[in-house]
Amino acid sequence: KNKMPSTIISGVFRSWITIFGAPAKILTDNGGEFNNPELRELGASFNVKIMATAAESPWSNGVCERLNGVIGTLVSKVSEDANCDVHMVLAWSVAARNAFDNNFGFSPNQLVFGFNPALPSVFTDKLPALENVLASDIV
Repeated sequence: KNKMPSTIISGVFRSWITIFGAPAKILTDNGGEFNNPELRELGASFNVKIMATAAESPWSNGVCERLNGVIGTLVSKVSEDANCDVHMVLAWSVAARNAFDNNFGFSPNQLVFGFNPALPSVFTDKLPALENVLASDIV
């Protein structure tokens, strides 16, 4: 693993900010890859509030830890296909996780973007969260 601040910042910039725009906040733990002047400078440049969980309190970051655990399980299953490189394995794992987590009856994609994701039909057959209702109809 490369946990250098420059690697983390590059990943946040290339994989989130350039695609979706800057988030209002980023919540991190107190690891050195996150708690550094470079990440704070990125936050200042894009008007992003950088927040950290309290030290020695992993329970305060439970949602993030749970998400990473689910993605880790998906990565291990998807990576059983020897023909996939690590970037493709991670992309498929994140896509699968985002497609099927139905908080309040909606996937994360629906809550963030307001519409259903374009998925292969094998992923979408008769899923109630993907049928005829938009997040904006409820929220």
